[in-house]
Amino acid sequence: MQFNELRNKIVDELSTVGHRQVLLAVAGIIGVHFVWAWLKWFGLRVKNAGKRKRKREERQKMIDIVRNSHVQSETYAEAVKYGKHKHHLSEETIDSITNLPTKALLGQLKSGQLLAVDVLHAFQHKALECDKDLNFISTPIVEAEAAAQTCDAAVKKGPLHGLPVSIKESIGVKGYDCTLGCANWIDRPWEEDSVVVKVLKRQGAIPFIKTNVPQTLVSTGVCSNPIYGLTKNPHDVTRATGGSSGGEGSAVAAGASIVGLGTDVGSSIRVPCAFCGVYGLKPSWDRISNKGNHPQMSGNKHLQFCVGPMGRDVDSLVVIMKALLCPDMFELDSYIPPIPFRDEIYEGRRPLRIGYYWNDGGGDAMPAVQRAVQLAKSVLEKRGHLLLPWTPPDVQTKAFEYFHRIALADQLEETLLLSYGDKRDTCIAHHIFLKIPYFIRSVLAVLVKPVDGLMSKFLYASKPFSSMYEWFSYGKEADAWKAEFQTAWQSQGLDAVICPTTSCTALPLGDMADSVGIERFSWLFNLLNYPTGIIPVTKVTADDEEKLKQYKPNSKYEKVVKREQLHFHNLFGLTLRFSDDLKQIVMGLILAIPHDLD
Repeated sequence: MQFNELRNKIVDELSTVGHRQVLLAVAGIIGVHFVWAWLKWFGLRVKNAGKRKRKREERQKMIDIVRNSHVQSETYAEAVKYGKHKHHLSEETIDSITNLPTKALLGQLKSGQLLAVDVLHAFQHKALECDKDLNFISTPIVEAEAAAQTCDAAVKKGPLHGLPVSIKESIGVKGYDCTLGCANWIDRPWEEDSVVVKVLKRQGAIPFIKTNVPQTLVSTGVCSNPIYGLTKNPHDVTRATGGSSGGEGSAVAAGASIVGLGTDVGSSIRVPCAFCGVYGLKPSWDRISNKGNHPQMSGNKHLQFCVGPMGRDVDSLVVIMKALLCPDMFELDSYIPPIPFRDEIYEGRRPLRIGYYWNDGGGDAMPAVQRAVQLAKSVLEKRGHLLLPWTPPDVQTKAFEYFHRIALADQLEETLLLSYGDKRDTCIAHHIFLKIPYFIRSVLAVLVKPVDGLMSKFLYASKPFSSMYEWFSYGKEADAWKAEFQTAWQSQGLDAVICPTTSCTALPLGDMADSVGIERFSWLFNLLNYPTGIIPVTKVTADDEEKLKQYKPNSKYEKVVKREQLHFHNLFGLTLRFSDDLKQIVMGLILAIPHDLD
């Protein structure tokens, strides 16, 4: 039957039916569709609730396995060393091991003074005990026990021989899920280790826990999800850890991990380091392989995830970078440039020309943070470096829009799909606002501007792209601005810049919905693809709190912090322009500061 004949037949049939019946039929079809969609969604909610419960039970079983393995294998550990049985490690021994600096711990492991099994048990014990209050473990890695035994039996020892390393939940480990806190990714274990985990293992490291993340990773303020729950700050359990590498920040700050791996696409390493008072490094794209990790946002080539170390000291960052920048990394991922760690640059002490600022055009950082930058400036000047005041151009105008519009290019569609049919954590509940038509968002931007200028700019910057042509054109426009920024940097002859990571200290846990803009000083360097290091500098003083009374907040979240400031670490970030993309200079500078702060 021809199409026209079929069409005429349908029209004839419909003509015998009243218009009311037709409308009722259409309404019925639409109603059935919505009912079916709701039932499907509700069924998925019920299914995911069961999966979350089962995953938590599985986590507890694995924790019990790790605890029991200490009893079963301590005979082995002592047999290797003394040929006789051994008692549990004492609390004193555990503390003596877990408090060792990174270099000293590695030295004792390589010399045989410490066994890898004993070191593993010490950190496992510390992690499991601290986790009771802080909740930073998403799952223990039970294969760590066998890996430690293999290390103790090995004749050839790698640069990370026997070193326990914590791993962010989104980083691929064979046999373990990368859920991102989403039930839809439960029961989808990775078939092989990611490249970075393979290299760590080949160099002798022992991944021993995976650490918690905020649901979907898209939260820089709080680290929480419906599967594993809320991670807390070791310095004050009423404060947030930051995200999305919040589990790593908490574990390292608690002394439960000496060094770990996080990821960063919009300050996800640096904010947890700032809130938890630990050291970190965000490399540039494709310096450390991201191959084999969770693929979220991997299609956006204007903003890419970086894998980087987080540790208790600069040495922990250095040993990890040295170990990872090796032929194994370059062979396993051909996109990684084969540039090893260069000691001559790291150990060099030539005078540098360094810019500094605590106002990026969006207002001053809080008084304690300003003082942290000034303190770092003073230390670097004593070391013979030239420090110059500098204001980065167009950060709160052009750069703000470029970063946020690129980051929200899909209107968080991928993120919303990750959590579809799942319980949505409060840390991402506000993401649903992107389902509101942009016209309404633009009206809201006008209305909220007098109350919260930062939120107003964010609403404007959430404008969707109308076509692929607009997306391509916008990318070219952003690239042109990056070139202008680099020219402005180079015109001042700067080697590096010191600045805040955030404009405040860790936020209270109850106010995370107000944390838009928390990464105000950090996301710039993701957009520019500049490497960034972060270190603890100082603590809030009574004088800082007195000055805070006169401080004018720049956004709603800063009003929250002004109201509830506390004595806590304030940190600053340090970055290099892309043409000097060698992390050794970054770490050389951050190494130069801490020893002169006391």
